[in-house]
Amino acid sequence: MSTCNNGYFPKDGVCASCESPCKTCGNSTTQCITCDQTTPTPLFFNYTCISTASCASTLGYYINSLNSSCNACPVNCGSCVSNINCTSCASNFYLFQGSCLSSCLPNTYKSNQ
Repeated sequence: MSTCNNGYFPKDGVCASCESPCKTCGNSTTQCITCDQTTPTPLFFNYTCISTASCASTLGYYINSLNSSCNACPVNCGSCVSNINCTSCASNFYLFQGSCLSSCLPNTYKSNQ
């Protein structure tokens, strides 16, 4: 077979089951594309599955609940809660209404707080 149902991967002419915690897999039975939400590692990250605690504690990443993945924060963010909402900024950038700016807007000033 060249194609298999979700949860399986074509291997040596047969459909092999994806290995847990993968729900669906790519080029091998262990290369995850999506993760089984009932396991302790339900978040997709770099073709593997990780725990929500691992993602939440990794600076520069956030939990994307829309597709159950651990995603990188936008460029210039130090930490974030989504792909458009920074909570801290990288060096030499300043937080303003969820965005990290290299300079202040008119009528605002730089503050290290």
